[in-house]
Amino acid sequence: MVRATACHAVGHRFESGRPRTIQKVESRPVRHSHKTALKSAVFLCQRCLPKKQKRSKITRVIPKKEIFSMTLKSYVWGIRFLTFISLSALGFVVFHVDPEKSGFFGKVIFYSVLFFFLSGTLNLFLIFTRRKIMGSEAALANMGLSFRQSILLSVLAIILLIFQSFRMLVWWDGLLAVAAVFLIELYFLSRN
Repeated sequence: MVRATACHAVGHRFESGRPRTIQKVESRPVRHSHKTALKSAVFLCQRCLPKKQKRSKITRVIPKKEIFSMTLKSYVWGIRFLTFISLSALGFVVFHVDPEKSGFFGKVIFYSVLFFFLSGTLNLFLIFTRRKIMGSEAALANMGLSFRQSILLSVLAIILLIFQSFRMLVWWDGLLAVAAVFLIELYFLSRN
């Protein structure tokens, strides 16, 4: 958990000049892929900077919002790049692979490429909606949640498409698949 000093709750200004309160971040743990960056970063306001005893250990005062935005931005660009590659591969498979001649191997390639494309697209959509509704810090904290939910929804879509390809899809099979994915998500949510 990242803890802020008492001055940050009052709303002092960081070196960048922007007011910043960190009360929301203090109440819950922050999940971050680069935990070392969070531990080494020192968040001090301008009034507290001269008061610190060991000033030689402070390398640079970084506003907390910069770390979160930079990480979320790089994550989103990576997902966009991989989704674009998956879309290109999906287009290649659709236009150049004959499912009758390739047999089982062609179908496995099609469903796997479609899975990667759907999971990337849904991941971007979930991150975008969380960032618009809750803000960048909450979107970063829930990045793993968005990733897991996009994978589960992609698995659901692939299962439904496989059922339809075998002409086995009826409403109760679809409902059972949705219930199974819902129960898996509830299991992961209850663990947290």
